[in-house]
Amino acid sequence: MAQSKTKISGKKSRVQLPEVISGRELYDSIMNRIEPELTSANYPKIRELTANETTEQRKKRAERYIKAFAEYDRRFNREELRWQDQFIRYRRASMAELEQESAGVDRSYITSLESAISSS
Repeated sequence: MAQSKTKISGKKSRVQLPEVISGRELYDSIMNRIEPELTSANYPKIRELTANETTEQRKKRAERYIKAFAEYDRRFNREELRWQDQFIRYRRASMAELEQESAGVDRSYITSLESAISSS
């Protein structure tokens, strides 16, 4: 996970950014566990795999692929919810960190003002 810098001080944030992967990486990571033949690397090979199949074999493969895509949809939805949760937690933690840092800057500024007023 990557770190970001805060806008107030430019210091490295203690809050970790959730890892973001490409759509292809996400698709392949899910589909590889369900039906490896349907990963993006194997698309060009599907015609070769099915070229000599009988009608019955092709029908069974199609049914397997339909089930694989249904399972992919279920797993993708779970992954999407997990990512949403991670980004919500990241946003909340970032806001809390910025509020805390901002309060420190405000206290420092007020202390400086008080010192300036009392010494004048």
